[in-house]
Order: sequence, then structure tokens, then C-alpha cells
Amino acid sequence: MEDQKTISNSDILFSPKNYLTSKYNFDKLVDIKLINIGLNEWLFSGDIEKSISNAQYKKDIESIFFEFVESIISESFEDLVIDTSNVSSITINVKGISSYEDYKISKDKLLTLIGVTDLDILSFKNNIIKYQANIMGDINSLSRDIDNNSFFEIDGFRSSEILNLIYKK
Repeated sequence: MEDQKTISNSDILFSPKNYLTSKYNFDKLVDIKLINIGLNEWLFSGDIEKSISNAQYKKDIESIFFEFVESIISESFEDLVIDTSNVSSITINVKGISSYEDYKISKDKLLTLIGVTDLDILSFKNNIIKYQANIMGDINSLSRDIDNNSFFEIDGFRSSEILNLIYKK
């Protein structure tokens, strides 16, 4: 409501788009203008380029908007698709484990990664836990999943079978 009030009380030199982009954190800003150009005639411009000319314009406007939003969402999640028929085994070394609590939290967080299906401890030495993990998909899908969380940082790959992570507290 405050943003709407600020935008409506602004002058012609004020840029609502710049105002909103500076104020909020988002993945994608959609710029859409909907203009009434006549009786039962509407025009989308900006990121959506469509015109509507019929008595069912309300349903058409809603349909066009929702199709556009669904396409953006599908596009955003495209990288997160995992080939579940591809199952492999990998060694995961996790650095930065200094207590039993760190171990419990880090193991729970590893198991919440989309591609990790099973996790067994191989060794624990010098604040590094070595796990044997079964993963769905490939190493690239697992690394994308790790990049999208705030608990681990990838410290490198020694090969396609060994992944080194740093546990961030």
C-alpha cells in the first residue's frame, strides 16, 4: 500500500520501475502494461504482447497473465530437473565439522539436497567427514542444488566421483 501511495503521488519524472527495483530483492521483474483501447478491447504491452477483443476479456486477461507467469516459473525451475533414472555413487568430503552438533546439522542438510538419496559415513578425521552418497541425476544437478543452499560451499571436484564441500555455520 505504501508503494502504491508513493507511486501515485509522484511526478512524471518519477520511474516506478527504478523505485521498485531499488527497494526489493527478486529473481525477475515483469513489466506489463494493460491498456483499454476500446469497448471490450484491451492491449498488453511490455513483456507480454497480446491484444484482446471480445466480451470475455476478463477471462482472457486472466488467462494470458497466468500463462505468462507459469512460463516464467517453469523456466526458473528448468535447471532443477533431475533425471531420477540416473543413480550413481559419489564420495563427499565435508570440511568445517568441529562438533557433534555440526555433524548432525550438516548430515541433515546433506540429506535434504534433492539429489542425495543415501548417506554413509566412511571416516572422520581433522574436522573432515567423508561420506559415501548415492545421488540421483548427475554431479552437475547436485552442484546446482548445493549452490542454491546456504549451508555448503563447493570446495572443488577431485574427479567426477569426489566432491569437496565446506560446511558454513
